[in-house]
Amino acid sequence: MTYKSTTTITDFNGNPTTAVNPSASALGALTNVPVANGKLTVDA
Repeated sequence: MTYKSTTTITDFNGNPTTAVNPSASALGALTNVPVANGKLTVDA
């Protein structure tokens, strides 16, 4: 279930993911989101 104006995070196959499990949404050692110092920052 998603709500209106909800951002959906997907893995490399286009499947929805919560991104809580990094290995499930990673391709080898590369994640689908570039991060600095191992931390992801989102500005709203």
